[in-house]
Amino acid sequence: MLGGSFDPPHIGHVILAQEVLWQLDLDEVLLVPCLRSPHKPEGHRFDAELRLQMVEAAIEGHAGLAASRAELDREPPSFTVETLRRLSDEEPDTQLWLLVGADQLHALASWRDPEVILQLARIAAVDRGPATDLPEGLHASRVDRVSMPRIDVSSTDIRRRLDAGAPVWHLVPPGVTELLEATRA
Repeated sequence: MLGGSFDPPHIGHVILAQEVLWQLDLDEVLLVPCLRSPHKPEGHRFDAELRLQMVEAAIEGHAGLAASRAELDREPPSFTVETLRRLSDEEPDTQLWLLVGADQLHALASWRDPEVILQLARIAAVDRGPATDLPEGLHASRVDRVSMPRIDVSSTDIRRRLDAGAPVWHLVPPGVTELLEATRA
């Protein structure tokens, strides 16, 4: 599971999901846009349904990647532990993985029920910059490191470019470009 705002999704999200799918030999990676992140009280630029449409467009044609409404169909805020519980209940015999940037491992201790998260899923910590260690007290045996090409693209930068009228077509998958262009009209 790769959760996030996807506000909007970009090529880095797709590359990250593909790398983890390949390196960990997974059957599928679910990209799960949140309804409202507890870490982003200011909200999102694009509404949840449009962000889901953009995720679907971003992964079109990528075998093994799927979009999920898991966080859109329940009351906000979106807590990872609740999503993992739901996925675990739906597929109790499936080994779940949570994809996070290795630079975000230090924040895991501040998430809701981090120990439960580690019971429900293994962590795929993707090295995309300076890596950090898991906070003391959390089980490092449940964390696997994954490396990927450095992709210096962020949704924040894409939103700034959109505001400035700059092109973004080279930073987002083609279907996302079309949806973003429709929001400018």
